[in-house]
Amino acid sequence: MSRVLVRLLMFQWICTTCFVTSETANDTKNLIMKLFQPAGYTKTIRPLINQHHVLTVRTDMFLNSIIDFNEQEENIKISGHLFIRWFDEFLQWNPEEYGGLESFVSPQDDIWRPDVALHNSFRTFTGLGSSNYC
Repeated sequence: MSRVLVRLLMFQWICTTCFVTSETANDTKNLIMKLFQPAGYTKTIRPLINQHHVLTVRTDMFLNSIIDFNEQEENIKISGHLFIRWFDEFLQWNPEEYGGLESFVSPQDDIWRPDVALHNSFRTFTGLGSSNYC
């Protein structure tokens, strides 16, 4: 069984990836129907079959630019990419049954995602990600 490596690419803390690739559109449609509808995928449950296990979530932050730096006020404004990766044990399938499809990228509102927030923000507490984007 293949595991989906769920990848969320967040540009300036908003995910903008929203595509699925496969051999045919029917392969993708059939896989999504299997994973999300009859299987009863629930994004409110951590993606581990054994809920006592620890879920490893990897993050990388890549700085694009420093927009503003004020030493006297002790603040900095930056732009960058935040990458978040984990394995979702509920999103597994046999690739041969779906035209060789081994992975896909899903809109962030369709799958479980870790709570990520910018705790050290200058003025306000800012949650990362948005339901306005995929």
